[in-house]
Amino acid sequence: MKRWGILVLDDQRRYGGPQGHLARFLHTFFQAADDYGMNVDRNPVVTYGNSNAPAAALQRSAEELFNKVKGQKGGQPELLMFILRGKSTFTYEALKQYADTVAGVPSQAVDSMNVQKKGGDRSFHANLLLKVNTKLGGTTVTLQNAISNKQRPTV
Repeated sequence: MKRWGILVLDDQRRYGGPQGHLARFLHTFFQAADDYGMNVDRNPVVTYGNSNAPAAALQRSAEELFNKVKGQKGGQPELLMFILRGKSTFTYEALKQYADTVAGVPSQAVDSMNVQKKGGDRSFHANLLLKVNTKLGGTTVTLQNAISNKQRPTV
């Protein structure tokens, strides 16, 4: 995953900087990606937005992220990640609608409370990476040995 970005819809003061929640979250995310053999760009484009904005403004924030990733990384984003304050279906739907129907880009939403509380939890990141890998067209399991008897397939 070389071209990706994160839209944080929470307080920038808590998430920004080397000691912020986002830095810890990304550190563990990158470690888990290494553990599972995923190649992930260590410098995603990060933007901030207002979680209380109307749908059109939320979609503009997602579009700004899309365009920043496209400009800075040299191509269409492979994934847009949204860190959402709370479990607002309104916010989630507005961002997913933009990503799925307008931009045509896979997206992953993460609750900001999980970023804060589970930012260093490797099992949380393993689960998150499984979702991201699937959305990017990857597989999670492959057979080590081919089926030996093709005349008698098994389930």
